[in-house]
Amino acid sequence: DSKMDFNMNRKITIDDEEAQSSFSLMTYNILADFFVRDGEYTYCPPDLRYMDSRHHRIVLEIQQTDADIVCLQEVSKTHFEEGLREDLSKCGYEGTHMSYPLKGHHEDGLAVFYRRANLRLLYVKPCPTPDTVDNYLQELDCNEEDRQSIQRLVEKCQGCLIVRFMHLPSGKSFTVGNIHVKWTSLSLPGLSCLEAACAVHALREVAGPDEGFILTGDFNSTPDFSTYSLMTSGKFLGSRDLWAVKPRADLYPWNGDENEHPNTTVSVSLDALDQEHQDIEADKKLVNLLLHIIHTNTPLKSAYKQVMGKEPE
Repeated sequence: DSKMDFNMNRKITIDDEEAQSSFSLMTYNILADFFVRDGEYTYCPPDLRYMDSRHHRIVLEIQQTDADIVCLQEVSKTHFEEGLREDLSKCGYEGTHMSYPLKGHHEDGLAVFYRRANLRLLYVKPCPTPDTVDNYLQELDCNEEDRQSIQRLVEKCQGCLIVRFMHLPSGKSFTVGNIHVKWTSLSLPGLSCLEAACAVHALREVAGPDEGFILTGDFNSTPDFSTYSLMTSGKFLGSRDLWAVKPRADLYPWNGDENEHPNTTVSVSLDALDQEHQDIEADKKLVNLLLHIIHTNTPLKSAYKQVMGKEPE
């Protein structure tokens, strides 16, 4: 494993004049064991599917990437405290972690690690989305039934971990937000947009009007989805096709021989389908209420597009 090269296609170019004020950032969803279920992730050999066998590979990849800041998603509290923190400290990193308390467990969360030789931690703020959505609901004129259905829906949200740093070589400060938008099969655009908007508002509040910030993580979105439009334009673009759920065959197309079709397979219960229908109805109520007030006032630029010239296909 020590000979594995994770960076064969990695190319970073920095002008000498900018080197002192530059830093690198890595984002990585490392897949918590809690989310590995029978019939899923069959493209990965069973003996490498769980964290006990993947942990050292993840640490090695982070070490080889050599980023100044490492933002991780799907990090259990136990994995952070008993594995990542100690092993990445040996690589020169310090870290902080946020669990999702509303889920009733600590098997999922966000972590941010930073290279202590280049960065000083100034401030940490966990921002669970359910805590911040109340600010939106207070502005809205809705009945109690709609309010409760929206609140139940928002409890599915995960939130954002915000960290403010001082860059030691340049003396400049900046803020980073690490987010994991809830995976909803692209069927709950209102919920996804709400998570993104709450994160951007919280970042701007911490960074202030004159300081730059970065929002990174796993957005569970594509460039043609409403979440991307919100973040890049600052506006929520409503559409009658927002809730056109992609057929499950498009998302999880294969069943049968996992060697012939190395992808995820799923089975869906009737109860789950009924819950999905309820969630979509609640999401429609959320969008109808938020359509005129959900915005970020801070259009963001896609780092991938800035570097590559276009978004991935």
